[in-house]
Amino acid sequence: MIAGKPKTVALDPWLAELVRLAEAQPAPHTLPPQTARELVAARYGAAAEAAAGAARVRQVLDVSIPGPAGDLPARIYLPETPAPCPVTLYFHGGGFVLMGLQTHDGICRRLCELSGSGIVSVDYRLAPEHPFPAALDDAMAALQWAAREAAAFGADPARLAVAGDSAGGNLATVTALRARDEAGPALRAQLLFYPVVDCAGGESVWPSWSDHAKGVGLTADTMRWFRDLYLPSEGHWPHPHASPIRAPALHGLPPAHIATAGYDILRDEGEAYAAALAAAGVATTLTRYPSLNHAFLHWADHVDAAMDALRQAGRWLRFALDQPPVEGR
Repeated sequence: MIAGKPKTVALDPWLAELVRLAEAQPAPHTLPPQTARELVAARYGAAAEAAAGAARVRQVLDVSIPGPAGDLPARIYLPETPAPCPVTLYFHGGGFVLMGLQTHDGICRRLCELSGSGIVSVDYRLAPEHPFPAALDDAMAALQWAAREAAAFGADPARLAVAGDSAGGNLATVTALRARDEAGPALRAQLLFYPVVDCAGGESVWPSWSDHAKGVGLTADTMRWFRDLYLPSEGHWPHPHASPIRAPALHGLPPAHIATAGYDILRDEGEAYAAALAAAGVATTLTRYPSLNHAFLHWADHVDAAMDALRQAGRWLRFALDQPPVEGR
């Protein structure tokens, strides 16, 4: 069932102040990628440390995953619930260009605690050094590794999920598509926070791109910069592995929970993707958080609605991973 769309409300005051402070710093798209990475890592680092100190997990392991172009760093979070726990692959956001294990450490710890699932956070290759489909190939390799190795770290390979935020939400749902189409490991759930699902759309298709093009965090200029670095060939923009909303068929995918933000240029495409999944017979829930903006998960320790989103996601993931796998793949 897809939730209704509440009326627009004001941006949360704490987030509004954060946006105001961020406007005094250079926008990522005005910087070289490595400089932008350093700026963003500093901006989100303190939030990750605060959340890490508050969340309760049993164990955290840094590991390497064999990838298609070499080993990939990854971090495993194990919950306090009895083993074997389910396992969820988590792909961080950052426009396919920024962020990594540390910026999302707090989010993964929280999700582990709230869902009772082991979380495997994957440090996939970033653009522009590694354009499409490098990150996606890394994500698929990580899923296959988790299916093989889950038992070795106390998890259940029969209860697998994928999750991610923003660009990571794209990687999560496209990995679900590829797992279906390439006879990959069976998935029981996909958890998507404000996902990128249409790299060929923009202002011409989605009103939220125009509504929130400037001034509320992720801007249209920065999103186009991300797209151009990840997908330097315009011919790849509508490819289903870059724009999953344009996939010819969405049936047979695992149940989905999608969380969107009222003040986000990606709001409309995320909500349209939820509707498309539901129309294809995929059990789908959608919640819009009208007072939040893009990347709100990072601020859950400061903003009640963001923490509510994480709690809802954790409950949904716990339930979904206990259900039988999707049939008819």
